[in-house]
This record gives sequence, C-alpha cells and structure tokens, in this order.
Amino acid sequence: MSKLVIIRGNSSSGKTVLAENLQRLFHKEAIRISQDMIRREMLAVKDGKDNNAIDLIKELIVYGSINQNVVLVEGIFKREWYIDMFKEVFPFFNGVYCYYYDISFEETVKRYKTKGITGYTIADMNSWWNEKDALGLRGEELISKDVCLTNATNQIYNKITRELAAGCD
Repeated sequence: MSKLVIIRGNSSSGKTVLAENLQRLFHKEAIRISQDMIRREMLAVKDGKDNNAIDLIKELIVYGSINQNVVLVEGIFKREWYIDMFKEVFPFFNGVYCYYYDISFEETVKRYKTKGITGYTIADMNSWWNEKDALGLRGEELISKDVCLTNATNQIYNKITRELAAGCD
C-alpha cells in the first residue's frame, strides 16, 4: 500500500510548488493530483460542496493508491467541502500525511506578486480566502511562513522515504 500526502492552503501559499518539488524527488514512485488542474482546467467547474471534480479527484487518488508508492494531492480543498472525500480514501493507504499552509492573507499576497501571470487577481484570492481551514486530523502539520520551501520539501520527503524503506504505517 502507498502513502497519501495532502498539501493544502489558500491560493498562492506555496502548495503547488511544494507538491511539484516532491514529485520530482519521488520521480516515478509518485503521482501528483492538482485540484486546480482537475477542477478549473479539465472540468471547468465552480468549486463547491457538490462539484463533479470531487468524484474525479477521489478516483484518481484511489488509482494512485493502487499504482504508485506516493500520491501527492494539492489544492485549496476547503475543509467543509472536501473532508468527507479525504476520509473516504484514507483506507486505501498505509500512511496519510496532511500539511496545511497556515499563513496570513498578507503573506499569500506577497507570494502571489512573485508569480507573474496567474489568471487571477488579489481580489479573487480574497474572495476564496479560508481562514484557519486545517482539516483538524490527528498528525496534521501546519507550515508557517517561516518554513522555507527547501526545508518543507526535505522534511516531508525524508519522513516518507524513511517510512517507505522501513515499511512503516
């Protein structure tokens, strides 16, 4: 069985870059599932409790659990709308790791300004903002603005590779 890594946070917090870094490190052992790619680009649906992207994301997570050692899932994933989906897929994994970027709106704006063209505005980010939206699961780790991308990447990668090598749950 494989490991599920959930990386969540508000828009422009750093979750996509972190997931991309981890995917590069895990290489062929990992699949990366991006909420934005599926919901906004593939299906072009508005986010919400019953959007049809939820079922596709869930199917891809289950597919990953069967075919990959590591499943990386990243997105805003508002707790209220996605917690049930996550709980439904947990039994497919022998390890679940949840990370939430717990940073201020001001910090996300600062990070947004380093991105260049994004297809959305600061006003959009404000309308999507979810204050303190961690899943609240046991073992969930918060990533603060003081944790640099390199450290977050290395800490998560090292933790999971140690457990994959040891066959730990």
